[in-house]
Amino acid sequence: MPERVLIEFDKAGAEWFIVGFMAGDEQMIKVFNEGKSPHVVTGMLCTGASEELVLKEHKAVGAITDPTLIESIRRSQVPEIFSADLLFLPRIFSIRQCFKKANHGLNYYMKARRFIEETEMDERDCKRVIDLYLKQAYVNIPL
Repeated sequence: MPERVLIEFDKAGAEWFIVGFMAGDEQMIKVFNEGKSPHVVTGMLCTGASEELVLKEHKAVGAITDPTLIESIRRSQVPEIFSADLLFLPRIFSIRQCFKKANHGLNYYMKARRFIEETEMDERDCKRVIDLYLKQAYVNIPL
């Protein structure tokens, strides 16, 4: 009986790779080449938070979307987030979770109305996320 080889492809990050190289976005390519989490790096770029703070806050908040509960968790488990002089702090998501949603929608130039519907964030916050994403983090996406 002939030998057989089973091959499995891990496509995690493939979409990020394609978008980054098609857009020629140096920051996206850097994230890919360094093997970093796009969601964490995007959160860092759009808020000014450190990697450690993004990860600590996400570990505490997780997938919770209740703004009152999130604030309570942040105050008790990640109080330094309030003195970090951030550009933006999502009300209904952890930083990582917010920018994960941005990565999956804004790489395809999702418009504000659809982003509001998809994330259930308020309009002002959505527009701020879009602005930070396209003008601060990944400037070649609009091109």
